[in-house]
Amino acid sequence: MSDQIKLHLPEIRNGVLLLLSSKKVEDLASVEQKNRLRDEIREAVNKPLGIDTPAPKPAETAVGGAAPPVGAAQAAEAPKPAVVAIRGSQVDSGVLEVSLTSFVIQ
Repeated sequence: MSDQIKLHLPEIRNGVLLLLSSKKVEDLASVEQKNRLRDEIREAVNKPLGIDTPAPKPAETAVGGAAPPVGAAQAAEAPKPAVVAIRGSQVDSGVLEVSLTSFVIQ
């Protein structure tokens, strides 16, 4: 599996960076929202590996607005995790869990 990750690393990094840049500070205010981000990161890592990850539940939006699509660019300042640890990868199931070990919002 590590060879597959190395082979697809540019695409994986691109997907994760696009996802993070799509988030606003308000999108990550609660623990539930951070957990949703973890699911979205897991999906973004598994997708280039050809592993189907169940999509996370749609986000609750404030004031009836629609949530931006995953990977959509936003002009707002992006949250930047200092460290994202990905654990528990297996050949058949891909990345099982993403841990946000350090989280900085600018």
